[in-house]
Amino acid sequence: MNIDKFAKLAKILIWMGVLAWTPYMYLKYIAHQHISMLYFLPFHLIGVLGGGGLKWVLKNKRSKMFNTLSQMMVNYKKRAH
Repeated sequence: MNIDKFAKLAKILIWMGVLAWTPYMYLKYIAHQHISMLYFLPFHLIGVLGGGGLKWVLKNKRSKMFNTLSQMMVNYKKRAH
């Protein structure tokens, strides 16, 4: 798996984390429901921190973590076929 696919995945994760607040905003401000933000915070954090972490790894692509992740993806594809 090349770096471009990981970069795209990082962007998708970040956007999903940001957009996790969309239902909260709708329920709170449009539907006027009293709802806790704690239901949405884990999804936001998973997306934003996961995508941000992946972007950080991509910037340091020579790091051991990136090489390990790339090798895991290659091995998975070999076993799948």
